[in-house]
Amino acid sequence: MALLNTYKFFKKNILNISKSEIKKVNVKSKKDRERLYKVDCIGSFLASFHTQKSPNTFSITVHLTEYVDSEILQQAVDNIVMRLPFINVNLKKGFFFFYHKIREERLQVNALDANNLLKVLCYGRSIVLETMHSVCDGQGLAQIAKSLITRYFELQGIVIDKADIIDCEHLFDHKEKDDPCEQYGKNKSNIFYSTQRTFVSAYQPNGKHLTIPQIETHKMELDKIKSEANKYGITLNEYLMCYISKIIDADRKKDKSKKKISIMITFDCRRIFSKCKTLCNFVSGMPIVIHETQDIAAMIKEIQKQTSKINEKLILADIKIIRALRKIFYFLPRVVTNFFLVRAGKFITGKLSATFSNIGLVKFPKEIEDKIDYMELVPHAFPYTPYWFCCISSGNTVALSVTKKCECT
Repeated sequence: MALLNTYKFFKKNILNISKSEIKKVNVKSKKDRERLYKVDCIGSFLASFHTQKSPNTFSITVHLTEYVDSEILQQAVDNIVMRLPFINVNLKKGFFFFYHKIREERLQVNALDANNLLKVLCYGRSIVLETMHSVCDGQGLAQIAKSLITRYFELQGIVIDKADIIDCEHLFDHKEKDDPCEQYGKNKSNIFYSTQRTFVSAYQPNGKHLTIPQIETHKMELDKIKSEANKYGITLNEYLMCYISKIIDADRKKDKSKKKISIMITFDCRRIFSKCKTLCNFVSGMPIVIHETQDIAAMIKEIQKQTSKINEKLILADIKIIRALRKIFYFLPRVVTNFFLVRAGKFITGKLSATFSNIGLVKFPKEIEDKIDYMELVPHAFPYTPYWFCCISSGNTVALSVTKKCECT
């Protein structure tokens, strides 16, 4: 009953803004200054890892074919913030929960010293959007980036078909801010489903590691990768998993290790719940354990067998677990819940060789396709996982960013 009453209270106070209210967001009234929104379930978990040394940020960079006009970009940022006011926020630590507070200040381009969780930077031909996972996941940030770039070129006078774009001329839709774990966790049916996740003592490179990682990006042609994947009758994701395993195996051989490679693949749950409009966090993960890397057929068989477990039942079971944990921790202070979450996070990330996140193909409107060179997704690595592989595609370019922690000398 307490959980139900709490849910009703926050549902009443969740970000459900009308057109007139959107215009009041930057009004310096006491009501606006005190407007707080509880961070969603997954965002709260990831916010628990936030420290100065490990800020838990990630970014998407859109590389254009022409130099960026910072003044027009600022206008586009103003428009996207008016359309999606929940992205211009600070992180607040409550006694029980993390909260976001809408900022009264304008979201300035290239404001590096600002406290806002979403930063927009530009240099040369590139536009960077950087944020924390408490605001959104990679897919959500990709949608925001695509809409910002579309608005940027629209302000230059290009007429664009915005059928699949967050149109700045529309009103804010509260479903874009929904917490899917609350929405789909209401399912009345009891779900008893073994997630069958396997955590092993996985290979990790020898030596201590610095917090600041090395990052390198591999640019590949999408058509060629698809052609290679078709030779083996596998998906693009499965081909990239084999590619990643080979990279890790090269280091494993140098260390003369025989431990298995364990790669956590994160997947976008919106692909199963297609009607979900949220731009916030809606992801889950599955560790894929790989031992064989010499026989490509055997490696593919290992990957396919384990990825076949990813389905709607697994995701609904995850949602139930997340909601149950929030219910258990409801009466505990945030510092206590953080302690347990961080311990659990250290256990999980310490059992992984790498994490792999693939946003997939981001399609820009055809009117501006020729103005986009390529996109790049770069995360900040988790504390105890040495590698992170991130993939994002636009046009015919696949950008695979490899984040590896530097070894101490």
